[in-house]
Amino acid sequence: MDSIYEKVEHESADLVADYFEAGHSVEKLSAQLGFEPDTVQHMLSCIYFDGGRIDEAERLARQAMVKYPGPEMHSLLLRCLLASPRDTKQGFFDESVRWAELYEGQAGAMPDRAFELNADP
Repeated sequence: MDSIYEKVEHESADLVADYFEAGHSVEKLSAQLGFEPDTVQHMLSCIYFDGGRIDEAERLARQAMVKYPGPEMHSLLLRCLLASPRDTKQGFFDESVRWAELYEGQAGAMPDRAFELNADP
């Protein structure tokens, strides 16, 4: 039998979600795919998000925030909140402020500016 990685490579990333929904844990998928668990958790959340399954994407992003905290996971949660029909502007704003408080000034939290903006037309 092919490994999950070979099937994902030949079929689609949605297969990862199929295995997850069939009861494979993030850790088991991680071992099969050869990726770190945080990468698999992030990938699953993105698969659900891209498929319009915002609630599932948000649930996985919140779990990821607990297991693998960091600016990238937190940004994924913000993306989910922004797309959620149930989230409020205030909820998104509050979580954005929390992101800034946690990661502002950390190396790697924001991409380096490759250029300075020039307001002169």
